[in-house]
Amino acid sequence: MAYIGPAPNPGQNREVDDISGSFNGSNTAFTLQVNSQNVSPGSSNAIVVSLGGVVQNPGTDYTVAASTLTFTTAPASGLSFFGLVLGQGVDTTQVADASVTNAKVSGSAAIAGTKISPDFGSQNVVTTGTLGSGALTVNTGTSNTCASFVSSDAGANINLTDNSARSTIEQNGTDLLIVSDTDAGDANSTIKFQVDSSTKMTLNHNGKLLLGHSTARAIAGNTDRTIQIEATDAAASLSITRNSANAGGPFLSLGKSRSASVGGSTVVNSGDVLGTISFAGADGTDVITRGADIIGEVDGTPGSNDMPGRLRFSTTPDGGSSPVERMRISQNGNVTMPHQACMVFTNPVDVTNPSENTPLQFSGLDVSKGGMAESNTRSRITVPTTGTYLISALVSGTIVTAASTDGVEFSLRKNGSIFPSSAMFPITTYGSTADDEYYIDFTVILNLTANDYLEVALTNIDSSQANVQRGYFAVALIS
Repeated sequence: MAYIGPAPNPGQNREVDDISGSFNGSNTAFTLQVNSQNVSPGSSNAIVVSLGGVVQNPGTDYTVAASTLTFTTAPASGLSFFGLVLGQGVDTTQVADASVTNAKVSGSAAIAGTKISPDFGSQNVVTTGTLGSGALTVNTGTSNTCASFVSSDAGANINLTDNSARSTIEQNGTDLLIVSDTDAGDANSTIKFQVDSSTKMTLNHNGKLLLGHSTARAIAGNTDRTIQIEATDAAASLSITRNSANAGGPFLSLGKSRSASVGGSTVVNSGDVLGTISFAGADGTDVITRGADIIGEVDGTPGSNDMPGRLRFSTTPDGGSSPVERMRISQNGNVTMPHQACMVFTNPVDVTNPSENTPLQFSGLDVSKGGMAESNTRSRITVPTTGTYLISALVSGTIVTAASTDGVEFSLRKNGSIFPSSAMFPITTYGSTADDEYYIDFTVILNLTANDYLEVALTNIDSSQANVQRGYFAVALIS
């Protein structure tokens, strides 16, 4: 049976070892022993002490604290000593409430957890130390609340520390902060979100949000984009849905300002890029090279609530590494193909009585793009690539003679011959009186092969005399 304080010795009186050999007239404190073992009577009244044959008065002539006997007056040398520790009765009554103090519990006492009830009820457990090295389970007893951590200061922190770094979850006013590597000791810390033991989302040290993977990489350029989605199936996608009982739909908005700070609204300039949608594919090395772009730009001088814009559509040719503009929609709604192959001759050289099937020459070259070639004193257009072409031409002038059978023929020639061999060419017109005006034009769409060349020719009919005064000849690749 365990006891608080010294264990009682019921019915047993014990003679204390003689201590008179230590009497010298100056020492007052002596150690009580029985058979050379320290003994603690418990109080002054639990030991009988005699000096020189005279019984001493407990509490007056001496006191006892644990195993130390202290005399009020130092015993003289040669004085005899006798001590008897009295046997104690057993008090079977309960310890009085609130009678055991901290001083009565040894500082080295290790109270087993099994000796403490697991239910502390509504009592607070307060500590400024550590609650052990094992797991801590807290149940507040309230519905659906497992643990509550409350701070009376502005800001409540939960610090999580391992052997290399510390992170923090903090409630500060209306803000909830999740801080990875609070002390900034690791240059590459991350915050990861896992489901079913698999990382689904990572926020890395550069502020990149990665979904479906954990390592940022550059796509469609040399910059790591802020939000990246990767998967091995159709999960590599982004969906935006609006559910509203009206005609409105969801938005994907791209914006640009010339401000040097976040939240700025400094006006943009004409030609500034407002946003780009890029398409890239893996080339065996990386996914940086773009195959196509859709670019929105400022198309004019902007002002308050006035933002003229244009769209440019670009694709990368085979063997190339950068997209080339193929089509443009300007702020006025005009649709053009700035870099599509095309060539326009204007101002035909004035000629009277042109020779039969002789190609007309032109003095003006208004447009030349995309590899089109002109030759033979600006009478021939050579196409650079196989494709479908739009061909248009016009000539006008005067038929000098008056016979009703006199006229002119207008022909399209491919690689030196009238083309196509159909009823369309040559196109003829006749005069009825002297100096009649004639006007001939055509527009056709033809499939051509790279390096085919085209010409237009004007030929007299019968004995007519004609001259060429105005016109044009144009060829453009359309697909």
